[in-house]
Amino acid sequence: MRIGITAKLFLAIFATCMLVLITMHWGVRLSFERGFIDYIKHSNEQRIAMLSDALEDQYSRHGNWQFLRNNDQVVYQIMRSFEQNSDSSHNLPPKGWRTQFWVVDSQYNRLVGHAGHIPQEGTRQPIRYNNEIVGWVIATPPERLTRNADINFDRQQRRTSWWIVALSTLLAAAVTLLMSRGLLAPVKRLVAGTHRL
Repeated sequence: MRIGITAKLFLAIFATCMLVLITMHWGVRLSFERGFIDYIKHSNEQRIAMLSDALEDQYSRHGNWQFLRNNDQVVYQIMRSFEQNSDSSHNLPPKGWRTQFWVVDSQYNRLVGHAGHIPQEGTRQPIRYNNEIVGWVIATPPERLTRNADINFDRQQRRTSWWIVALSTLLAAAVTLLMSRGLLAPVKRLVAGTHRL
């Protein structure tokens, strides 16, 4: 079966449109994922710095970490004060925190935080008293999305971008079909006229 010139032109233009569309989709998606993770990282770094400052104030009032040992609620109350819309739950960290975190003393003994291994990498913010480091706030790096709202937002963006790709593909096919027929119509008339002569 021989492919006509209209079909060849259609395939050439459509393939070019698809290449541009796929490249744009990939670029936008990659940019979104990196930008969103950077946003989460920056947001958590700000919260860790705020928590460190608040714990410095508490340490200066008490002079030691006794107020914090086996009392995670103190840290959660401090963290809730950072959030404009605090959650009614008193057992879980506020929703704004997207990574695991720990508060440790100067010898890296866990005072507050997840029972798992404290990572060597991640964000570390010192807690100072009289120009000496008396503890650290440590958080895991947000390499992947951990909060339900973040995950749902990412899924929604992914689904929306695929709908845009599908609709753009249909539009590209329709426009390409019209263009290939329109561009070849004068050529076909010329060929038909030549045959009549």
